[in-house]
Amino acid sequence: MKEPFNVTDNMREIKKALRQTFSSLRKNIPQSLRKTYSAQIGERLRSTSFWQKSVHIALYYSVGAEVDTIGIIKRGWQEQKIIYLPKSDPHRHQLHFYAITSFGQLSQGHYGIPEPCEGKEPLDVKQLDLVLVPGLAFDCWGYRLGYGGGYYDRFLSQLSPETVKIGLAYDSQLSEIPLPREPFDQPVDLIITERRLLLIRSAGNTSCGQ
Repeated sequence: MKEPFNVTDNMREIKKALRQTFSSLRKNIPQSLRKTYSAQIGERLRSTSFWQKSVHIALYYSVGAEVDTIGIIKRGWQEQKIIYLPKSDPHRHQLHFYAITSFGQLSQGHYGIPEPCEGKEPLDVKQLDLVLVPGLAFDCWGYRLGYGGGYYDRFLSQLSPETVKIGLAYDSQLSEIPLPREPFDQPVDLIITERRLLLIRSAGNTSCGQ
């Protein structure tokens, strides 16, 4: 097992370079393939007991080249699950999640991403059964490379230990060597790609199983 990168003065530069690399890898996947892969990832997700048993599910609204979550949200509504999406607080770098029952309850947020409208009480995150987590890359130990704001690490640190955290990614976003990690980074319990389902929780993973 290779050791993760040490926390050093050039950590920011290392992460910046990795973000550029994985962002390019993701953008270079043809749109038609991204659509196919996203459908396969959604099917893998719905086949898990974690999805099937969950009622309160937090997702993200996919944009750009991210794994598409729109179909997952719609399927959740069809299955009578309670779906929550985040609203960002850029001043505190925090996320607050609100239940939505239609896309008409969203408006453009601070980063151009659709977010829940004002007027509701945010979710008590301890109620969540399942959280689907975005990322530019994930490694086989469950750690992720995010977009640099720290929003999700702050949010994930507040969850109940029973809440399952799943990273959704294309297989090219899965790093077989450890990503740079810092003390506040929060790993996911499971990673789903179009090719594999990688269970991290209590697995003591040291490699990316096929």
